Amino acid sequence: MTGTKGCACVESISQLFSQYRRALARTAARIVKPHDVEDVVQETYLRLYQAARRQPIAHPRAYMQTTVRNVALNHVARADALNHAGDLPLDEAMLQLQADSCEVRAQAEEEFLLFCRAVRELPPQCRKVFVLKRVYGLSQREIAAELGISEGVIEKHLSRGLAACVRYMAARDYPQTGRGRRKARP
Repeated sequence: MTGTKGCACVESISQLFSQYRRALARTAARIVKPHDVEDVVQETYLRLYQAARRQPIAHPRAYMQTTVRNVALNHVARADALNHAGDLPLDEAMLQLQADSCEVRAQAEEEFLLFCRAVRELPPQCRKVFVLKRVYGLSQREIAAELGISEGVIEKHLSRGLAACVRYMAARDYPQTGRGRRKARP
């Protein structure tokens, strides 16, 4: 959190997202099929992160709820459009889908690899805390017990780790917007 009550910046996004993740998943589950919920929630995180990079978010909970609802509705609309792609011959529609899918997959893979490099650059203790929290999903209390350090130190490592990863990726122009990438919308 920044100095403004309720205002979220890039450094606090992961923490806020983790706090509201279940509520976001419930919102998405009311709109999309169960197997699509996780995709919608992840897209929500990406949009939240991109928006927070541009400027602090004044009301992060409301922004996340609006974003997850919009992402879910867009997901349903895309699925519906695919079901009614009668305007294009089937071969053309499939080729376009495959091209879009390959491009998105390649960009996501590239961004993930860059994020992994960013995590590798973290100081050892910070990296250990960051991985235990973000990869293995341990709570701050569990990490503190595992490493024998206070929860306050865990929180500082998480904040510093996320900020360092954001700086690392920003220095390499990620997340990008522009050709092949959609700008974040709530």
